Amino acid sequence: MKPLWIFALSLVLGVLWLPETSRAQVGVLDPSGKYLVSTVDDDGSPLQGTLTITSSSGGYTGQFEASALPQPVPVVAVTTNADRVLIIVNTAQGLALVNMQQQKDGTFKGTWHRLNDGIALTATKGK
Repeated sequence: MKPLWIFALSLVLGVLWLPETSRAQVGVLDPSGKYLVSTVDDDGSPLQGTLTITSSSGGYTGQFEASALPQPVPVVAVTTNADRVLIIVNTAQGLALVNMQQQKDGTFKGTWHRLNDGIALTATKGK
């Protein structure tokens, strides 16, 4: 895994992650379920598929499936807050971030971004 991906994943999970015991207390969104997703691919062609997220051992797993894709795209990580779901998926071209916000009518709007570029970094955790 490239350093940027590790940093991006750590940043996303670190910003919104809450211990399981406090998730219900603050009204954190449960992302488990199936989502019908409409977007476009890298060429701008329409792409529709199903994103499935399943609760698993204190975390989440899942995949995105679409008839236009040769194989399912695995979900690497999921984190939520009160109205937003951030998902890291592992596409054939590398990791991508899916950012969805729940609307008042219950639907989700958002964007997805590739994580292929970046600048290397080194970090040391303080004592």
